[in-house]
Amino acid sequence: MIRIKVQYDASRRTFKLVDPEFKTILEGDGLYDLHVPTMDEEADMEEFIPPGNIVVAHAYSEQRNMTTKYVHDINEAAMDDELLQSKQQVLVDFWAPWCGPCRAMAPALEAAAEELQRSAKVFKINVDENPSVSPRFMLRGIPTVIVFKDGREASRLVGLASKEQIEALVIP
Repeated sequence: MIRIKVQYDASRRTFKLVDPEFKTILEGDGLYDLHVPTMDEEADMEEFIPPGNIVVAHAYSEQRNMTTKYVHDINEAAMDDELLQSKQQVLVDFWAPWCGPCRAMAPALEAAAEELQRSAKVFKINVDENPSVSPRFMLRGIPTVIVFKDGREASRLVGLASKEQIEALVIP
């Protein structure tokens, strides 16, 4: 979920983004479902938001699958299996679709995963879709990258990280 400021255009029955800092977050990221807090589903948009008024709304991305060539989505159950069975180190990126730094780090994670493909398996787990992972792994913020070796945490990095910082987490 991303909080955004929008302006309702009654003539087109559309919303216009009015907060430019969020433009790059929203562009090229699939479809969004806009939810205006407290708005009744049956209410007429023009009654709720007079034309020209600016409101803060929430945008939910329809793009959920973040699997790429080197980084794969995983859920908690599959992650447990992977941690127990993997002979390689397992690097897990804990993220959420509304998290700007998580999305900004995706290219660095992909580049690091390409470099690490022989020494580690790289996964992403959405903390919104797997809510029990946050308390289980004591996540205090996202993005958080944890490297597991022999099923146990070996290293951790919290916050936006570069390719080099991510690669450095994997123990040779």
